[in-house]
Amino acid sequence: MDYSRLEPCLQTLIHEFVPLSEAQSQRVAYLCSALLLAGTCHLRRLARWLDRPTQQDSRVRWIERLLDAPYVTQQQVYQPWIRQALSGLRDRWWHVVMDRTPLDGRTTDLLTLSLVYRKRALPLVWQRIPFGGTSGAVHLDLA
Repeated sequence: MDYSRLEPCLQTLIHEFVPLSEAQSQRVAYLCSALLLAGTCHLRRLARWLDRPTQQDSRVRWIERLLDAPYVTQQQVYQPWIRQALSGLRDRWWHVVMDRTPLDGRTTDLLTLSLVYRKRALPLVWQRIPFGGTSGAVHLDLA
């Protein structure tokens, strides 16, 4: 199958709905394309789908730097895009779930509030929290 038109399409969508520069939009589109094609969030697997003339380890470091960039935030990148996607949903019932997942074993968890749509959880907001028990206030702040 020919995926050559995927990245330009993503760049157009990102440029239209997300307030980024042209170079920033292109980088985010590369990563989104890799996410769609890889079907996973594991960095090493994502790196295999990046269309870049570098070695695997270099592509993994590129992804890590992109995710740590100051402009890659929920508010600036993810929420405008997800808001646009959800504006077209006309379902009568919406199922929202909260989940806590360990990120790195024993030090950090990821707390997410997600919309369940067609048997998939679509994260709406998330926050890194310390591993272990937290108060209800942390969960309410996320919501």
